[in-house]
Amino acid sequence: KEHTRLNTRVKKLETLINEIELQIETNNELLTSPDLASDYAKLSEVTAAIETLEQKLLDTMSEWEQTTQKLETISQELI
Repeated sequence: KEHTRLNTRVKKLETLINEIELQIETNNELLTSPDLASDYAKLSEVTAAIETLEQKLLDTMSEWEQTTQKLETISQELI
């Protein structure tokens, strides 16, 4: 049961990581927009969003790593 729960969490975290990476990529593309270069407020907003997303990505990846390690430990115990 714990194995199934952890496996499900790992898959959800992997999906979340992909979504966050896509959001970061989208925001980075916005930074190259000439319109954004002349709008300091919007530029600051996008930059702050990227920083927030990058921190969320690090936190999510850390949780993924910890959950994966727990899952591997439980899998070995089942053998």
